[in-house]
Amino acid sequence: MEGQTRLSLTTSGQDTMQPLIISDPEPLYAPDLLDILDTFLASKRNRTTATTQSAYRRHYQPFRRWWQDHASEHGEALSPDSLEAFYTWLRIDCRTRADALYSPQSVYTTAVRVRQFLNWIRDHSAVTVDISQWMPLPPQPTIERRFLSVPEIQALFDGLANFRPFKVSRFRFRDAALLALLVDTGARRLELASALQEDVHWHGICQSCGALTMVSSRRSGIDQAGPICCGKPDVFYDRSGHIKLRRVKKNFRGEEKAREVVFGPVAGAALRLHLDTIAFADLASANAATLFGMSDTAIRFRIDKLSEATGIYCHAHAFRYTMSDYWQRANRDRMQATLWLKVQLGHAIPRDVTFVHYTDLSNPASRLEGLRAHRRTPMDDVQMPDLWNP
Repeated sequence: MEGQTRLSLTTSGQDTMQPLIISDPEPLYAPDLLDILDTFLASKRNRTTATTQSAYRRHYQPFRRWWQDHASEHGEALSPDSLEAFYTWLRIDCRTRADALYSPQSVYTTAVRVRQFLNWIRDHSAVTVDISQWMPLPPQPTIERRFLSVPEIQALFDGLANFRPFKVSRFRFRDAALLALLVDTGARRLELASALQEDVHWHGICQSCGALTMVSSRRSGIDQAGPICCGKPDVFYDRSGHIKLRRVKKNFRGEEKAREVVFGPVAGAALRLHLDTIAFADLASANAATLFGMSDTAIRFRIDKLSEATGIYCHAHAFRYTMSDYWQRANRDRMQATLWLKVQLGHAIPRDVTFVHYTDLSNPASRLEGLRAHRRTPMDDVQMPDLWNP
């Protein structure tokens, strides 16, 4: 449009595309803004998982819809007025697929994402104006995290044995093991969905001193020596163990670092029962080697159905919050409990703390010993129902 600076993409002998130089704080004529948005989303692919990329695309859908329908009303220009109009539409007229208004949290998230997109345009050009400030940002709404009590968790397990369709499903052992691991390990949906059967390891405990002496893999059948204990050969397996999670949430560098999460005897008993009842003949299935044969979306739907059947509101990530809260309260007198919780959850640990200097986190045996010593979860107080005769 004449008299306005045109925002467009051009190549400069490279695979990446850069916006043209913009120096004046005037409306930006951007008829190709959606193509620029696609380039921005493509730049995120190497540093985010497929699940995160899907979430990015979903967060930008309102802006994409509004720009397609209303950009011509504002001369196809990015300006404070056009972004103010988008923000008003987002709060008042934007609808979800269920024909419901956007929640305050969704409005805030969308506004933050649009600002992130505008910042990317500024960082990849010579813009002298902070155009991200053109996008209004509402106050961040308060998120109430859902923490479950032990009786509520017990009721969820009882629901597997008492409510249809769970008690008559051939997958009830799988559902019990999945629920137990979500509560006991604090793992994310995606992490458990991508876990393999060969990544389950069982712990052998010395009967004399209680130290972890053996680690065995169910699939390989190979025992590996653990830390040196009192040296006596009496070892028993109490059904506790750990799972190596290979596909985890990427860190700020875009890296995925595999980690181990430990589980206790109660969750281990449910997991062993599930593994004993798996139909290994279905080798043609793409999910035959995975622990549960479910996607992270399928796990979410299954938890939602159990929540609906029992009347207890919960979601998969609520188990992570609950486990963290229980771990902290049960270890309130132990100084290193919070740091070991970070190891279990896969959170970053500052390198300047004393804990790092005097604990060999690079040694798998030391990590497992520390996690086992501090593991306190709601599964310690849960009684598994009889799923054989529901």
